[in-house]
Amino acid sequence: MKISFCTQAMNRTEHVRVTLKQNLKAVHDYERVEFILVDFNSTDGLEQYVKDELQEYIDRDILFYYKTDDPKYYHNSKAKNLSHRLSTGDVIVNMDADNLFCNDPYSESFSFWIIKMFLSYGNKIILNPIYQSSVGGRIITSSKTFYDLGGYDETFEAWGWEDADFYQRALLYGAIPYVIDEKFCCAYHHTNRIRLANYDPKVLETYNENVQSEQQRADIVDSYFLYTTQDMIKYFGTKNYDSYRRHIDERIIKVNPNGFQKYKVYKNFSTEGIVV
Repeated sequence: MKISFCTQAMNRTEHVRVTLKQNLKAVHDYERVEFILVDFNSTDGLEQYVKDELQEYIDRDILFYYKTDDPKYYHNSKAKNLSHRLSTGDVIVNMDADNLFCNDPYSESFSFWIIKMFLSYGNKIILNPIYQSSVGGRIITSSKTFYDLGGYDETFEAWGWEDADFYQRALLYGAIPYVIDEKFCCAYHHTNRIRLANYDPKVLETYNENVQSEQQRADIVDSYFLYTTQDMIKYFGTKNYDSYRRHIDERIIKVNPNGFQKYKVYKNFSTEGIVV
């Protein structure tokens, strides 16, 4: 069984510096894992950092770095789908750029724990730390489940709802939920300012309309607090929530009926791009 740890980032080099190398070092069984890093057209030096600091892992076929110059803005669902589609593992683990394994290097590794869960409970399971919102995007499924669900819904905007929607559709699909052990769930904490920085300004129009006070807006973006469901609706509108509810009410399991957004990507600093 092979596990793919998938990370996607746009202008989050500050986080990748802290998280990715630490996660790479925390793995004991490199022959069973791969790390996929999708650079979603970053302009903050991510490519150079990977060249300077992580080349040894690329040379050992542990880390695979893909860059696309196509997107102008960050899109959670599309970036996640791209990294997942570039993976080759039997099991896919979404690791947002601020996520850490945080296990003691001398204790059971995260990858061993994942394999144990799939061997114990079968391939049709979904793992998520539902108790801890700071790593709510840490979703683990089989590759087959990911494709049977059609991936993350690419009509969703901003962040957060695509994870909840994916999880609920997986339950409708028949996936059995289990909680990721807390000892593996750490995150590099940051303000909402970083979280909002790379979205299409159109996505933030509702937010700007609903939070008209400059002071309140500043308080929100400089906060480390993750919005509640009510806040997400209030600040970003009901579009994502309405789709999320419709999928549940109408028992829609598979999304993206026209397929995934295509991107031209460059693997491991190659100058020859491939469209996926």
